[in-house]
Amino acid sequence: MYHIAWTNGPSRTSTTHWKQLRAKAKRQLDYRCQHCGSENNLELDHIVNTARGGQDTLDNCQWLCKRCHGRKTQREASERRGRYRRRTPPPLGTGTRPVRQRHPTRREPEPRERRSSQKS
Repeated sequence: MYHIAWTNGPSRTSTTHWKQLRAKAKRQLDYRCQHCGSENNLELDHIVNTARGGQDTLDNCQWLCKRCHGRKTQREASERRGRYRRRTPPPLGTGTRPVRQRHPTRREPEPRERRSSQKS
């Protein structure tokens, strides 16, 4: 369903530090999904994403099932995309953007006649 492919080498979660944090979290945190309560297919998740300044500490970790983790990841990704999306310019003629006018000596192109598709 949701799969993140790591293309630039081994993932951050395969490091010794992450494995130790995961083992510690399994002992000290409630080992069930914090969103739906499931106890199957659990993954350790950062509450505050590391890209947004979150730390690799138990205070910033929670257990989520694979489904809830995927949904959270997709939601965070869509929020990031929205932040960088180009804003649409205001409509022409509203006074916030100059109106493009045609050069006074330039004429509009004349419409071409359509060729019939029948051969004679």
